[in-house]
Amino acid sequence: MIPTPESEDVLFECIRDFDPGLVCFTSVYSVFHFLAGLAERVKKRHPASVSPWAALMPPCAPRSASPRLSTSCAWARASIPRWNWRTGLESGKSPEGIANLWIKQGDRVERNGARPFLEDLAALPFPDREMWLPWVVNPSSRPSFLAGRGCPFQCTYCCNHALRKVADGKYVRLRSPANIAEEILEMKRVLYLMEDAYLEVETLGVDREWPWNSAPISRRSTISSRYPSGTAPT
Repeated sequence: MIPTPESEDVLFECIRDFDPGLVCFTSVYSVFHFLAGLAERVKKRHPASVSPWAALMPPCAPRSASPRLSTSCAWARASIPRWNWRTGLESGKSPEGIANLWIKQGDRVERNGARPFLEDLAALPFPDREMWLPWVVNPSSRPSFLAGRGCPFQCTYCCNHALRKVADGKYVRLRSPANIAEEILEMKRVLYLMEDAYLEVETLGVDREWPWNSAPISRRSTISSRYPSGTAPT
């Protein structure tokens, strides 16, 4: 969600029409406090809904973020813990003991540890991009596909050096070309006019063989794949 004067009205209209049982927010540091306040208002107006967080700030400074959280905050990536949370709610269980989550119940905060970084990125399902199409101005205009996770660099303006310390395991990971091609093909079935795919990754030079091994992506998907233009060393 991009903070604008209309953001809150749009959100509450969607909640009214869709009637979700779970409301999730993803935040970077610059909009954390705006979305934290919005989550509090969602909880107040819809007390039956649950508002967990998948945010960038809590992994780096969870103790400073947790007082503003409605229900929970997630350490690092929240894909699997969010799934654990949802399946628990569906089975009527109170979410607890979920790695990567700090769960807030009233004034009590359950601080669970971090699970290791997921090394096999192919184990994750592809994002449901079709649900976002009504919100995209030109969805056929070179959609972005995440080709990896983690960054090897130590830039002073970034938090990667801190994020790599919140969990054990390999931090810099690249998806296999076959897995990326499969996701592109799935998207192509929805956006049949799509001609370009933008492979987004911070680690293009980490594995020198990987860019060449990814050449079959274009052949398999019958579209051109392009890398970000900012590939200069940082």
